[in-house]
Amino acid sequence: MFEPNSKNIDWGNFTFQQIKAAFFCRKPAIISSYRVNFVGSISKPNREQGLSELRKLLSTVLFTWPDVQFMGSKSIL
Repeated sequence: MFEPNSKNIDWGNFTFQQIKAAFFCRKPAIISSYRVNFVGSISKPNREQGLSELRKLLSTVLFTWPDVQFMGSKSIL
């Protein structure tokens, strides 16, 4: 789960730890999030924060596992 605009938790670190656990178990990691975290029609600052946190998370994943492959939900159907 990745909800970067929820204030009670460090979602980047939480989600990274979940990805790390999945990879340790040799399983794919699925990042689940609501699009409201990345859409600016309601709140531009909400979108900017969501995209910034997602960028950080994905960069950390790429730094840690340079050969990681990202797939969209269409790719697995």
